[in-house]
Amino acid sequence: MARVLINYVQHNSPALEEATASEQRIRSELAALEQHMQQHNPTLFAAITAPQPEPDVRTLYPLIPAKTLLIQYTYLDETLLIWGISQDGMQHSVVQTIDERRLNYYFEQLLAELSRGQTATRFIQEISHLLVEPFDHLLGTYTHLIIVPYGKGNTIPFSVLTWRKQPLIETHTITYLPSIIALQYLQRIQIDQDDSALVVGNPTKMQWRQEPLKPLHFAEQEARTIAQFGPSTLLLSNEATVDAVVKQLSNHTIFHVATHGIIDARYPLLSGIALANGEMLHILNLLAMRVNLKLVVLSACETGRGETTKSNDLISLAQGFLAAGVQTVVMTQWAINDASTQALMEVFYTHLHAGASVASALRLAQLALGHYVPKPTQPAMPHLDPGNRMGSLDTDDAPTLSNAAPYHWAPFIVVGL
Repeated sequence: MARVLINYVQHNSPALEEATASEQRIRSELAALEQHMQQHNPTLFAAITAPQPEPDVRTLYPLIPAKTLLIQYTYLDETLLIWGISQDGMQHSVVQTIDERRLNYYFEQLLAELSRGQTATRFIQEISHLLVEPFDHLLGTYTHLIIVPYGKGNTIPFSVLTWRKQPLIETHTITYLPSIIALQYLQRIQIDQDDSALVVGNPTKMQWRQEPLKPLHFAEQEARTIAQFGPSTLLLSNEATVDAVVKQLSNHTIFHVATHGIIDARYPLLSGIALANGEMLHILNLLAMRVNLKLVVLSACETGRGETTKSNDLISLAQGFLAAGVQTVVMTQWAINDASTQALMEVFYTHLHAGASVASALRLAQLALGHYVPKPTQPAMPHLDPGNRMGSLDTDDAPTLSNAAPYHWAPFIVVGL
């Protein structure tokens, strides 16, 4: 495993001396990681380090939840391959000829326009035609979609894509998996009153490569609010150090992070979460841990983005947490509005602690935000009443998203079941 990751860094990093850590340090940390994983998670260690036969996809059917359609996308020799699978077996497969550069252009433009606050109508229509319409006859049968994207498809929120002229978020809950194989390692979680949270908010003196990062004042308010939903440990400002976080992680089942996420395109394994006094919790740190976390919420900028490898896997913060044993990760796909995030997270946790699944709670919070968008300079946040402002998959009067640009709500996604 160490050799594979080091080769990746070498081939994708022509100027190693500019890295935060030296090659020798990386080798040392990877060796320690390999030893730790071999001792504490031999199944995952074997899956990574030894050639494994591809599982018979039929053995994965029973692992797909009820009323769920898993849609996997891949690209091979100018051909886009899509197939939909449920617990009852293969439901539909599609083969389309399309230039990969054209497809990637659509993805890039959709992300660029949404992250600038634009509607991206053209690219939503183009991508929906390619990726959603082939399953038009099936989508009405299922209430939940599991998306297994390919390459740059990992960077876009499928919730904005349309089915029968409606955004998918209005008709389905949506989660993502890095691979269909992840079905073997993940379980759908339920949060109850015994689950406690480690909540980190707005660490002081955040830095990235000696450059200061702006304070996140709404993030501190967000963290204080989230900590009130149940048993919790709250780490704010100068308390939010790497040592403090690492010591507390094993004591909790929820980890909520309201800080800056750093994506290092050159050295993806050194991507991480900005903490106090210029410290970072890197993906390398996460891989060296084995935690009992049910849920990680990365309420930070661009925590879902990562580096696409030559095999079109994506190394992101979510991947690091999943490899460390986390079952479900909520993350973001572009730099987000601080105040909007605070409003959304309050409603998300309200539904989560009321018994909703993670995907349902996030969907309902996103729909709620469609009816109220706080201004970035607004000093106080009005309370969003979940009972009056949210719909349900089981009702016909679910609210629409006519009042909010996708910029505010669409970047939040769930990785898991």
